[in-house]
Amino acid sequence: MSGLLSAADWLSITEAYLLGRDDRLDSVVSIVTDSRKAEAGSLFVALAGERACGWDYLDHAYANGCTVFWGPEAASESLVQFWKNHPDTAVLISPDPLNSLQHAARWYLAERTRAYRIGVTGSQGKTTAKEMLRVALSAYGQVYSPQGNLNTVISLPCEIFKIGPEHDYAIFEMGIDRVGEMEVLAEMIRPQAALLTGIGTAHAEFLGGREGIAREKAKIASRMDRTGVFLVPRHDDFYEQVVRGVSANVVGYGYDDVEAGSLEILSWTRTRFRYHNRWVEIPQAGKHFALMAVAVLKLVEFLGHDPGPAIEALAGLKLPGGRSRWIEGDISILDDSYNANPQSVGALLDTLSELPRPNHLVLVLGSMLELGDLSEDAHRQLGRRAASLQPDVLVWVGKEAGLSYEEARPTYLGQHRWYPDAEAALAFLREVVSPGSTLVVKASRGIGLDKIVHHFTQESAHAL
Repeated sequence: MSGLLSAADWLSITEAYLLGRDDRLDSVVSIVTDSRKAEAGSLFVALAGERACGWDYLDHAYANGCTVFWGPEAASESLVQFWKNHPDTAVLISPDPLNSLQHAARWYLAERTRAYRIGVTGSQGKTTAKEMLRVALSAYGQVYSPQGNLNTVISLPCEIFKIGPEHDYAIFEMGIDRVGEMEVLAEMIRPQAALLTGIGTAHAEFLGGREGIAREKAKIASRMDRTGVFLVPRHDDFYEQVVRGVSANVVGYGYDDVEAGSLEILSWTRTRFRYHNRWVEIPQAGKHFALMAVAVLKLVEFLGHDPGPAIEALAGLKLPGGRSRWIEGDISILDDSYNANPQSVGALLDTLSELPRPNHLVLVLGSMLELGDLSEDAHRQLGRRAASLQPDVLVWVGKEAGLSYEEARPTYLGQHRWYPDAEAALAFLREVVSPGSTLVVKASRGIGLDKIVHHFTQESAHAL
């Protein structure tokens, strides 16, 4: 066997039936659900989608070199015909391929890897926490962590099969936007450590408000035993609800873990504080980054490590694009365009209020999506808060952000605009942003403010 599992294992674990050559299963080295990523050695899982179904792209995956396929009984006619047209392939058919794939991923993780499993969830800061954990734990062993935000019930099982015997730690961002999804992820991953970044309002529209978010997020610890650890922010007003009934060790973390008076934002790329008589420096601006670093260091200590190497490693932290990335050039940019909710935007505005005021501050804020009934009040509060900073230019983008614009008008004194989309906003920003400006951009990803960032960085700027 040269692949992930033997043909016998695949058939036993998935309870699928096979058309074609079972030896093809022995050569599977990766799992994909996107035909564009399929290649020789891939198993292409053809799932039903909202806009398209995977079995409509079997030929595309085959043309890319893929010879192993898996689809649902509901599409058996298409799958059988495809196999007849390509008898050199192996085609698995089962009632629910996604459920079977998740089961196979759980089996693989438990039986084929030795990595200590860490799950991260919360309404904001999941990717930041995951990246901090990856950087810190790399000082003690080999770490596997999915790139980007591959954190769903579909993407995570594919990622699990990338973990090898060489990995000491596996870190998973566990994102949900529907009731029941965390139970699926927790059952599949069975985290030995879990870190909750906080209970906010992201996806409140689909999860039943903050109470529903707290209830669902807490399920990350539902499969943990007494040897595990659940890190929870002590200041969160859902703390008691979240930790109730948890079997694992509960470790609270908060700003009171930082030595009094030591936490300071020094620049757009530097925040520092003292923790257990040691200076900790994070190359990001914001006290919320210090809070995540405290949680990471507490896990490092729970695992029995001296935190010194982790502290040194965190000084070199680099976050993915769109997440508080400082881009220095003739026009300096704080790119936080990947996501936004009331808590993360509030943290950004708090940071701006503590940094030295730049010569020409242009603040671009877009709609915060999927807030449901909380949306109007959240956007109106944001308008008042942003106006209080009095940036030189204040631009709002998106339908919901129109409420913020209305709320800011009575008290804001600078150049003030609202636009329905990023393209319209960019036309105005080209006129007001010039060398010497500092551009700060934040919105939900669906608003597309990354287009604005791209426009102003595509020439001479360099990312730090």
